[in-house]
Amino acid sequence: MNPTAIHPCSLLLGILLLPGPVTAQHRIYIDPGHGGADFGAVNSTHDTREADRVLLTGLELKRLLEMDTTEKDGGGSWKVRMSRTTDAFVPLSTRSADANAWGAERFLSIHQNAYNQTANGTESFSLKDSGPAAELRNLVQAEALKAWGLANRGTKTAGYSVLRNSSMPAVLTEMGFIDSTTDHAFCSSDKKCRLYARHLLFALQKHYGFDPYLPGSVSVIVDNRSPEGYQETGHWETSPYRGGWGRDSRWANVLDENPANTAQFCPKLPRAGRYEVSAWWLAGTNRSPAATFVIEHSGGSTRVTQDQRSGGGQWNLLGEFEFPVGDGAKVILNGALSAAAPGDPTATVISADAIRFVLAPDSSTPPPNPDPPSPEPPPAAREIVVDNASPDFHAPEGRWFKATHTPGYLGADYHARRVESVSNPVSWSANLPESGQWEVFARWPAGTNRSEAAPYVILHKDGSTTKIVNQRKHNNTWVSLGTYPFTAGPAPRVLLSCWTRSGDFVVADAIKLVRR
Repeated sequence: MNPTAIHPCSLLLGILLLPGPVTAQHRIYIDPGHGGADFGAVNSTHDTREADRVLLTGLELKRLLEMDTTEKDGGGSWKVRMSRTTDAFVPLSTRSADANAWGAERFLSIHQNAYNQTANGTESFSLKDSGPAAELRNLVQAEALKAWGLANRGTKTAGYSVLRNSSMPAVLTEMGFIDSTTDHAFCSSDKKCRLYARHLLFALQKHYGFDPYLPGSVSVIVDNRSPEGYQETGHWETSPYRGGWGRDSRWANVLDENPANTAQFCPKLPRAGRYEVSAWWLAGTNRSPAATFVIEHSGGSTRVTQDQRSGGGQWNLLGEFEFPVGDGAKVILNGALSAAAPGDPTATVISADAIRFVLAPDSSTPPPNPDPPSPEPPPAAREIVVDNASPDFHAPEGRWFKATHTPGYLGADYHARRVESVSNPVSWSANLPESGQWEVFARWPAGTNRSEAAPYVILHKDGSTTKIVNQRKHNNTWVSLGTYPFTAGPAPRVLLSCWTRSGDFVVADAIKLVRR
């Protein structure tokens, strides 16, 4: 069983072995949206706040990534930083700037949605529809659907601040609609939010080429040196090369005159259930392209063929199988079934090293007939534009007048007024569908007689903020006035005063509010 004589076929091991991949440490920035005075989306009936739910989800993802790093069998190695770890408000610009300064490789922003109790489902965003960010976005969306099984609103592109301003690939995921009858049971549940975090972990692992692995899960490994769980028949040798899962690995020649070369891995499983079964081997150019593993499970036996010329130094999934508790499971690497391809006399070696049994992660069972996706919310859900022709625009009678002299305005015309040392402001009102952070933009037809210090006043939840802009520049362009916390409902949002000593005229055209 463990012969000491050198087998003639050991010369075959002189062929170059293929090294396994080196695991790098990846820097992941987790951004739980909102926080502090910015509750984000809310469910007033159940007193549930988006900021709380996404913080729990982000902290759980951080915990899992750190556990994944410390466990030997983990899927990857990670460094993790968060935009916030408490119920604190962090400006959007600070989140991206912090991630950029830290040197993050990926930025993952976690949110929950709301829209007048009329929408439901999960959606994920990236800035563009191609590249690494879109690839991660697609994985995040696929795993999110596995986690909660809610309506699939799809993968999309958007110009959200954290997606625009983060220098690394960035993804924003909307877990579900917190105010939806269908989704609230998921959005409000600690258990469901932790499950969502688990699948975000799987998405990151897959994105970096790792097998999905749940830290702290039931995992049983049988190595070629396991005293009770490993058995051999026929003729096997110990490999002198490194790269085995444990101290070393074993090899056999599939062309050996003894056809009974088998390596048997027999675990003692702590519970019955569905297990992911993976194999570890030393790869090499002399390995069989048809190494055959026979998995004996509760439903019978299954043959799985693997090409051992590649995939060395890593776990290679053989499949998922149901096993009983105890010692009823077995995986056999069978030399007689692993003959090399015809015409390839060099590929004659099979490698027996280790087999891993991981209890498959539990997942939420989706509803038997999940609700179909609701219609897309109208643009007002995320973007509201108020032109000077809108009923929500108000200009005091007297000095303000309509004009069309200068091109670059939105709609049919714009309003203008000579500068003067009186306030006499125009106002734009907006009926916001939800409380939270909204970025405010303004546009105007620029001209040489415009004020270089036009004072816009933003009326927000914390009071008012005055922003001075140069209306001689940025013709026909949306110019950001900043991001502020607003409460839901109708109210005046932006004023433009004529009280300035710069230029001859101030002009009022349109404002835009974009949910952040």
